[in-house]
Amino acid sequence: MSAPRPARALPTLEADDVRCVLGGIAAVDGVSLRIGGGCCTALVGESGAGKTTLLRCFNRMVVPDAGRILVAGRDVSHEPAVQLRRHIGYVPQHGGLLPHWTVLRNAALVPSLLQHPNASQAAVDALELVGLPVAAFGSRFPHELSGGQRQRVAMARAIAAHPGILLMDEPFGALDAVSRAEIQSTFADLRKRLGVTTLLVTHDLLEADYLADDIAVMRAGRIDQRGTLDAMRSAPATEYVASLLNRALAGAQRRASA
Repeated sequence: MSAPRPARALPTLEADDVRCVLGGIAAVDGVSLRIGGGCCTALVGESGAGKTTLLRCFNRMVVPDAGRILVAGRDVSHEPAVQLRRHIGYVPQHGGLLPHWTVLRNAALVPSLLQHPNASQAAVDALELVGLPVAAFGSRFPHELSGGQRQRVAMARAIAAHPGILLMDEPFGALDAVSRAEIQSTFADLRKRLGVTTLLVTHDLLEADYLADDIAVMRAGRIDQRGTLDAMRSAPATEYVASLLNRALAGAQRRASA
């Protein structure tokens, strides 16, 4: 089966001096970030660094207190939130599937909302792309699937309407090591085939290195450093980046020797 391809120029994502205050704390504190069309940037950092808050600004789940968010060059504050979200693929950490809907109906959600005439076939194609043939999985319910399979359905739902953008918030964090490796590989292949512009949130530097074109390390609402993993290893910009690298590499060595 041929992969669906965007029919338009690949969109960019841009945060321009964005600030978000939540509970009196600057969750995002003056961040500027641009992701080129078809590229993938991973936001990495510890809990509370502001990664998810920044990601959710791009689909207006969070409204910044200052600064601008641009999607395909357009200020999202001028875009209807519902329409914006229907044109951006979104994969939350735990999938967010509707439990009383079948796999096929979950995957068809966005094309149906957009009133695509072939919404069901779009869902079938998306499920095939993520490795869940509809004949075997289409009539199942989320509780009948493994964690990895549920995340595959969430990915299928996110790509079924052929969006130019994917926002992925810790999509593999809750999976066991084997399932995580398998779905990482699926995503890496999908991103190359679909050419989508992607913002990925993860705690895992090595996962970020594998899946993304570059990495932005966040701490306390700011970006400490942006670049490739190799560049960061050669010249970490802050002690925090150096510490994050050391812990990630030490953990990888422990897993390799176990």
